[in-house]
Amino acid sequence: MFRLLVFDFDGTLADTEKLYVGITCQALKKCGYYKTKKQIRALAGPPLKEVLHCIGVEERDIGKITATVNNSVIERAGIIKLCVAAETIKKLSEKRRLAIVSNSHIELIERFLEKQELRKYFSAVCGCQHFKRSKSEAVKMLAKRYGANPEETLYIADRAEDVDVAREAGCKSLIVRNKYSWGSGKDVTRKHPDFLVKSLDGKAAEMII
Repeated sequence: MFRLLVFDFDGTLADTEKLYVGITCQALKKCGYYKTKKQIRALAGPPLKEVLHCIGVEERDIGKITATVNNSVIERAGIIKLCVAAETIKKLSEKRRLAIVSNSHIELIERFLEKQELRKYFSAVCGCQHFKRSKSEAVKMLAKRYGANPEETLYIADRAEDVDVAREAGCKSLIVRNKYSWGSGKDVTRKHPDFLVKSLDGKAAEMII
């Protein structure tokens, strides 16, 4: 059915929300900004620089805090849990290309995939350094690179905003809602994604094969 599966990273492939939120709160505190984990979690998802701007961090501090958070999370790449069974990833890659488009740092994604022994199953990995405009532009770029029409491309993610990413890219969306997911489940439902599942394993994987 689909020739290209483009995955989000955080909350879809990697259980990173608590790690990012905790480290971000610590980094903010060191620079004199006192925000609760709830406040950070409510805004989590977009590039970290955008989140910091939204919570009122001064421009002079944004670069330093972003670097601190990224470096700290990258150092912990080896302990981050996989959100989907490795066998599912391997099976999905048998007859189609897999790729990743994420707001996370490319080094984090690469280290995580190597640790999980899954890097060879992904044809392309795009971190925040690889797209200047939006994730939807990156998805369209990958579809063009691999000769996949919009109806042959599926964007797999975990947040309501990701439904918009898929629509802007002209492809289908599959949203996974479970304990690893970022954002609100109610917000996802209101967006009416093409597919909404509780897990990528089992019947969900069979559905998109």
